[in-house]
Amino acid sequence: MKLKSRYGFRVHVDGSYGYFRLIPEDLDEDTRRASWQRWKADSIVIDPHKHGLQPYGCGCVLFRDPVVGRFYKHDSPYTYFTSKELHLGEITWSARGRAAAVALWATQRLLPLTSGGAFAQGLKNGRKAALELQPAPELRRRF
Repeated sequence: MKLKSRYGFRVHVDGSYGYFRLIPEDLDEDTRRASWQRWKADSIVIDPHKHGLQPYGCGCVLFRDPVVGRFYKHDSPYTYFTSKELHLGEITWSARGRAAAVALWATQRLLPLTSGGAFAQGLKNGRKAALELQPAPELRRRF
């Protein structure tokens, strides 16, 4: 993080594969230790559409400093603002409407994100199948 201090850039983490933290016994040590806190990230993207059983339009970006959200305020056909004040709920969820957020909530109620639970077992089975289909050692280290 010395470079960040020296040059003043922001660190962003793509947390798309964060669900795999539910199956730590299947991951190598470096992967288990990785986290956005470790990287002192300024923002992180969470994409439940990749491994969270959600449709594509479901995801969000979280900012360490919520004031940064003002840089993302824009006028487009798929966003709207109900006030002139910055409201992160209106700029962080990338869903056309609120149905994706409700779907995520319902899925996580049905399949809680607990290590050893049904959701974690599904991830474990899917990862195992992927590794069997593509058993290259360099692929195993990535996940």
